[in-house]
Amino acid sequence: MDWCGSFKFNYVKAFLGRYKMNLDFCVQTVRNWDAKARSCAQPFEPSSDDFVLMLLVDATFVLELMIRNFFPSYIDMRDPIYGKPRMIEDVYHDMILIENQLPLFVLEGLFTQIGGTLDGAYT
Repeated sequence: MDWCGSFKFNYVKAFLGRYKMNLDFCVQTVRNWDAKARSCAQPFEPSSDDFVLMLLVDATFVLELMIRNFFPSYIDMRDPIYGKPRMIEDVYHDMILIENQLPLFVLEGLFTQIGGTLDGAYT
């Protein structure tokens, strides 16, 4: 999910800011999942730090994207994804590519950090 570069970082910044999450805490949280996440992924050569950063950025981007979809009041006129016709379709298409898959436990773990719950989601 590299194609949107700075879009991701703007979404990550918005996500962390809205929920008053400390970046260092998030990095450490994701670092604790490094080995488990690597066992779910295709072999990934870059360092552990690069892998952790990739997981954190991609997961918070996906969560912020979903939050904006569910709460349109978080979308402003300058939103680079929701503010352009059919851009979200391109993002969704990119997200389903096998090489862009994130382990669900990473998304769920970060979601629970903001007080979200997936109770009953797996029935």
